[in-house]
Parts: sequence; structure tokens; C-alpha cells
Amino acid sequence: MALPDSFRWADASDGSSNLYLRYGCVASIKPDGTMKLKYWQKEFQAKAASVAQAKRFVERWILAQSSPRAHECRQWRNRHFRSHRPIPSTREDPTYASLCATQASRRS
Repeated sequence: MALPDSFRWADASDGSSNLYLRYGCVASIKPDGTMKLKYWQKEFQAKAASVAQAKRFVERWILAQSSPRAHECRQWRNRHFRSHRPIPSTREDPTYASLCATQASRRS
């Protein structure tokens, strides 16, 4: 599956490649296969066997991040973590007693 039209690869004469999203560079690949991927707030660095393999990895990663399933999982994770209060770390914490009382009442 190909990337959307807003992405384009630009190959340099030294063997390196850059992936652009509209006018901003999203990924750069050096001739030795070292790649740097920066997409939204995430940044990854990895080493591939070749430039072609690195390009395939970047394309698959971007397609996986923009899939409907990834969007659904992200929404579920955000909703799940927002709804839970952090667990008190120590017994001296005043909310610890109320948490214990709440759990005891649920058990009975």
C-alpha cells in the first residue's frame, strides 16, 4: 500500500533519502541505512540493512499510525487513563484511607 499523496521521497546523489510531508522533512535515511523518523511528537532512530529496507519500514510505520485501528486504540487508551485516578503511593497519603474504605465496601 502506498503512502498518501501528501508524502514524497527525495533521493540525494550521495545515496541518502528524505521523506517529506508537504514541505517538512519527516524522515531521513543515510546511505549506510541509519534512519531518523520524526512524525508528530514521536522520534525514532534505527538502523536498517539498506536504504530500501529503511524506506519500507518508514512507510509501513506511517501507514500503521494513520490506520483507523490505531486511531481507535489511541482513543480508548486516552479515555481509559483519564478516567482512573492515580493510586496513592504511601499509607500516609490522606486519600489512602478513603481508597481502602471504598475497596472494602465494594468487596462486601
